[in-house]
Amino acid sequence: MWVDFRQIPKKVVDMYIPLKTEGKRVRNRLSNHVQRKIRERCRAWQKYRQYQSGRNFAMYKQLRNEVNRAIRKEEDQKRKRILAGFKNNPKRFHGYMHSKQTVKDNVMTLRKYDGELTRTDQETADLLAAYFKEVYTVKYVITLPVVIEKDLGRQDSDLNFDEIAVMEKLLKLNSDKSPGSDGIHSQLLKECATVLAEPLSLLFQRSFDTGTLPADWKTANIVPIFKKGDRTDRANYRPVSLTSVPCKIIESIIKDKLMRFLESNDLLCKEQHGFRSGRSCLTNLLETFENWTKALDEGYGLDVVYLDYRKAFDSVPHQRLIKKLKSFGINGKLLQWLDDFLTSRTMKVIIKGIYIAQVRKGHKCAKRLGSGELSHSYWRY
Repeated sequence: MWVDFRQIPKKVVDMYIPLKTEGKRVRNRLSNHVQRKIRERCRAWQKYRQYQSGRNFAMYKQLRNEVNRAIRKEEDQKRKRILAGFKNNPKRFHGYMHSKQTVKDNVMTLRKYDGELTRTDQETADLLAAYFKEVYTVKYVITLPVVIEKDLGRQDSDLNFDEIAVMEKLLKLNSDKSPGSDGIHSQLLKECATVLAEPLSLLFQRSFDTGTLPADWKTANIVPIFKKGDRTDRANYRPVSLTSVPCKIIESIIKDKLMRFLESNDLLCKEQHGFRSGRSCLTNLLETFENWTKALDEGYGLDVVYLDYRKAFDSVPHQRLIKKLKSFGINGKLLQWLDDFLTSRTMKVIIKGIYIAQVRKGHKCAKRLGSGELSHSYWRY
């Protein structure tokens, strides 16, 4: 079902949506008035070169000054329009500032384990992929703790993917987000929501009933983003995952239902402020500050210890997470779907179109393809 659905939007996009040619893009287009002045200036210069007299040079100099003043005036007006458009649009602001950077954040060369620098983009992608793989936690199944499964009355029938629910999620998509490995853009899904809501709802329901996900939904394109420090150190790059937008929609529907179940049964710790509705870093700080001031007012001493978990999300052991969900009363089709969602995931580190794929299944092996093709390495744990 997913393969058939994926092919149709791709054909329509290739047939009807034109591609933008970067080479023909016109930057800082001037008004017709300024362009007319520039042509007059060029004619005055040619006249002076042909008949070099003080009068002709004075005419050229006057037109040259008028053109420079007009260009500066238009650039100032354009800058003011850009600044006015930044209000409530941080993405546009960051994009404008990024275009003004003289030093870009593109990954160029990295230092290998032997101290040498990478010479090709393929070597850089291989090195980053191997480093990102190292942070994953490997846990043996035999050491998993035994948990007591609860029965809190949760039913798989409470979770459905009707057309209306899918339509609401499609209309709320952010059109500026990049697509995942399937190439289906969020703007296409949003603009064609009335047509795509029904087939997607059928696809989501089938995925949930069978407890399986398409391979595209479990594949992430990894874009390395430089953080700080030495640019040749692979540890100074943060991986940003670009996953399938349709999969994000079914994730959002399941997450909403799951959070309602956890909140209604009071299964989450009251001190947890992250990833909860109505709570944030601000509420966490306010509550913590209240506890500190109360302790000081009562005459107690106060010591504060800050902890930060390195690679917190990447190092979560998935099988322990499944056990934890069982202890919360999560079972049936939902648990099976979540288990398949966390199993055999693939990531591709992409640098200038060159990538290396890592599949989190199977024993480690490597396959080097021929010239001009892509290289792949596979891991499982």
